[in-house]
Order: sequence, then C-alpha cells, then structure tokens
Amino acid sequence: MHKQIGWFDNKARAPGILTNIITEDISAVNGLTTESLSIAVEAGLGLFFSCLICFIFSWPLGIVVTLTSPFMVLGGLGMSKLQFNQKAVDDSYKQANALLNDLIMNYRTVISFGQKNVDFMLLRYNKLLEVPHQSNIKKAHISGLFFGYSQSIRFIFIGFIFFVAALFVQKYDYD
Repeated sequence: MHKQIGWFDNKARAPGILTNIITEDISAVNGLTTESLSIAVEAGLGLFFSCLICFIFSWPLGIVVTLTSPFMVLGGLGMSKLQFNQKAVDDSYKQANALLNDLIMNYRTVISFGQKNVDFMLLRYNKLLEVPHQSNIKKAHISGLFFGYSQSIRFIFIGFIFFVAALFVQKYDYD
C-alpha cells in the first residue's frame, strides 16, 4: 500500500475521503449482515408461518390475513429504503471530511496565516455541512412518518384480524 504523494493531490483521493469511505463501508457491511438481514429473515418467516397456521385452522381467515399482510410489509420496506438511501449527503460529508482532515494535518500552516484564514476555513466547513443538515431534517420527518405507520399498522392489523375472526366465529359458529 504505497502510493506517490501526488496520488493524494486528487480531490477524490484525499486522505480524509479515503478514511471516510473505509469507515462507511465497514458500517454498511456490519449493518447489512447483522441488522437488516436478520430482521428481514425473521419477518419473512414469521409472516409465512403465521399465514400457514391461519390456513390450517381457518382457510377464510387465512385468505383475509394473506391479503392484508402487504400493508405490514410496506412499512418495513419504507424504513429500510430510508436507511440505505444517502447519495447526495455522502458527497458533502466526503468533502467536509477531506477539508477537516487537511486542516488538522496542516494546522500550523492554517494558524500561521492568521485568524481571518481560520474563520474562513470554519465558514467553508459549515457550508459543506449545510446540505447534510437539511437532508437529515427532511429524512427525520419522513422517517418519523414511516416509523409511525409501521408501528401503528401492526396494531391496526391485529385488531382487524381479531374483528374479522370474531365475525367468522359469529357467522360460521366456530369453536
């Protein structure tokens, strides 16, 4: 892993950007292998076996459960899509991390140019973080909406299934 010093002069290969990429890749692989995959498998198997058990005991109720279950899946899919969709934000973070890394590595040079230069660099750093800040505010509202939907739809789904089951018990005299 030896590169000429000129290789790092390219903005896309600044040490801060490379460090940020490695860190994000590790966290993405960790999140994919442990959190997302296990939750998706658990939810899929739970849905499959619950529909199967429902068909064994009451096929009309099994049909109702199978037809209404996509509403529950929609909430989970929305949350997972929001979790892994961050292209524009990542570029701004890369630039901000590269600037911050250069400032830290060359802090003596930056300070030697005076307080006006330090203030300019901090202002530039703040401007680079405005795009992720605005994007995160928007994402927080959308995430809150999907989280509220995914949490409430579970209880609405269970209540609806109990209501339909009570109607079937009343109409068909199930024991």
